[in-house]
Amino acid sequence: MKERSDYYPCYEKLIRMRLEEQIEESPEYKVLAKRYPHLVESIRLKREIKRLKEKLKFMEKRSARFQVKREIVSVEAKLKRESALKCLYGENKQESIFNIRFTIETSKKHISSSARGVYNVSLKARNDLQKGYTDLRKKLRRLMYRKLPPSVFDLRSLDTAEKGLAVKEWIQKRRK
Repeated sequence: MKERSDYYPCYEKLIRMRLEEQIEESPEYKVLAKRYPHLVESIRLKREIKRLKEKLKFMEKRSARFQVKREIVSVEAKLKRESALKCLYGENKQESIFNIRFTIETSKKHISSSARGVYNVSLKARNDLQKGYTDLRKKLRRLMYRKLPPSVFDLRSLDTAEKGLAVKEWIQKRRK
């Protein structure tokens, strides 16, 4: 099993290459072609079909569109032939293993990046919430100092007579 997993990075790079790039010149193509020639050929043909379909989207002439459609049909026939050869040589099993691994790793990357984004957002929200909470506490404290008499906050420092005078002064200030 170790030997088969050595070829996965090559498979992944071939799958992730952009359609504009020529995969035949890449070292991954050559390495994978030595061990799994029909698998590599089917990858190349699938990419060719995708490229032709993209090309077809932007064509306006009817004759050119018809010609590209014929090319797609011929490439699909070659792909069916390669699929039969993959089944004959047992490369289809390896391709399915590669596909499953590729799907799992791609979804892991997607999930981890999504989770990282959610974590960053929640961290920011928590910091904003804490800041809002401290701001609210400061506002409430200021409001309480304005609304309540001073003796309520400093009961120990004032004696009974001073408390009465402080409350009377506060009431008079509030009436004005």
